[in-house]
Amino acid sequence: VEMNYIIQEDVQKELLKVSDNILDKAAELLGDYNINKVSLMGTPYKDIVEYAEKENIDMIVMTRMGLSGLQRYLVGSVTSKVISGSSVPVLIVPESE
Repeated sequence: VEMNYIIQEDVQKELLKVSDNILDKAAELLGDYNINKVSLMGTPYKDIVEYAEKENIDMIVMTRMGLSGLQRYLVGSVTSKVISGSSVPVLIVPESE
């Protein structure tokens, strides 16, 4: 059990590093906008909604990640749950090709 916990902790640390890099690049592209860059571990849609409401975020911006073909026209499950569960406006942007 202890070894499994150590591996899981290492994986979480690596995932947080990767997400921080992605968020840094996105903030760089957006320039002067006031961006909250946050990486959370947990249930994605719940954490996004709770964080946005707790921190009085003006807007949640998400993409339809990992979808192809006909699915491209549909919204992903996490995005869909954020839209339906949030009192904060949600902007959905297409993934760059």
